[in-house]
Amino acid sequence: MGKRLYFAAAPEGFMGEPEPWFTNGTRKGTRILKDLVPGQGGSSPLGFTGLGKRVLFSAKHPDKGMELWVTDGTDQGTRLLKDINPGDHDSYPGGFVRMGKRVFFSAFTDERGHELWVTDGTRKGTKLFKEIHPGADSSAPGALTKIGDRLYFTAHHPKRGAELWISNGKRNGTRLLKDLRRGAESSYPFGFTKLGKWVYFAAEDGSRGYELWRTNGKRRGTRLFREIKPGPVAGVGEEFVRFGKHLYFPADEGKRGVELWRTNGKAKGTRLVKDINPGPDSSYCAVN
Repeated sequence: MGKRLYFAAAPEGFMGEPEPWFTNGTRKGTRILKDLVPGQGGSSPLGFTGLGKRVLFSAKHPDKGMELWVTDGTDQGTRLLKDINPGDHDSYPGGFVRMGKRVFFSAFTDERGHELWVTDGTRKGTKLFKEIHPGADSSAPGALTKIGDRLYFTAHHPKRGAELWISNGKRNGTRLLKDLRRGAESSYPFGFTKLGKWVYFAAEDGSRGYELWRTNGKRRGTRLFREIKPGPVAGVGEEFVRFGKHLYFPADEGKRGVELWRTNGKAKGTRLVKDINPGPDSSYCAVN
């Protein structure tokens, strides 16, 4: 955020609970932002996300639970933004993604469960964005990812399961993109990463395990790209990273275990990079 990096730290060591800190890259400029829970306790802050001249994050307080906080970088300007789930109940805000002058995130209330929320950095502008799963049950929005001017994420609907959703930042423009595993069963898509004109991700459709899919943001343009391991067993792993003109990811085609693969967006260009642990055993490579 500007010339500062915000992070969580626990000077007491592994057993201590962290508080929010910041650094300007120097030893003297590395210090605690604010002791939100004085004494031996900690606020365990998470998800530092810049919005204008402020930083949003989640933190816990014994009187408020895990809630949404904001800071302008000063002790006095570090405060609870909104007690989303009133009292000492947690709202567990997380998955923060900035889109323009707003940040989208998931939060929990006793009345509505985990749903999609939005904030402009003010208390009045922090509100439920869309209740995808009506009632106290959760849609549990996850894997929130901004790509271009769209927000891709996974959400659960009672008639569709956990499927691929998309939003243009407007309530009416937030919709199910495609029911990859038809009916109430879930495809659990994740790993949304752009390469060229496509957004790649992993999902399962019921007849195949987790495989490589892609979308151009339209229902008809959302389809299986490559079944790396035929059958109901997963072929791709959990991470996707764009590097240069390729997308790298761990995959198992059934002969070499989990190894490093890549794609350039073409069928012939989707292949094993290297069998790091030769033979059928996996190297369990991870990309990040």
